[in-house]
Amino acid sequence: MRSAKELFFARGYANAQLRAIAHGAGTSESGVLRLYGSKNGLLRAVFASCWAEVNDSVDEALAAAAQVDPDPRNLLVQLARTVWSGYWMDPAMHGFLVSQFGSRDAGGLMADDTVTPAIDEECRR
Repeated sequence: MRSAKELFFARGYANAQLRAIAHGAGTSESGVLRLYGSKNGLLRAVFASCWAEVNDSVDEALAAAAQVDPDPRNLLVQLARTVWSGYWMDPAMHGFLVSQFGSRDAGGLMADDTVTPAIDEECRR
């Protein structure tokens, strides 16, 4: 995962070769494929991991802000501060998230998938 993140962030998903990711992880391409199924599976895992980091920091910041002032306007300001400070602390990760945000691959959707409420909820989680 760490090797994939480094290469996806530095080169972008399309330009990160599975061979280079495997080499960085000290394994073979087949070792990566055994864990993630495909390069797209690895993309989804990295994307989910990055969003989990963002969500954890947002949850923590909003919980702390709500203790001080639960006004929704205050919480909205805190949300913006948290997202922007996260961007400045790790611009490579956030650049990756933005670059893949609308990607059907990152969301786990195939070209012929229809976005149903259940799929939409899964992507949001």
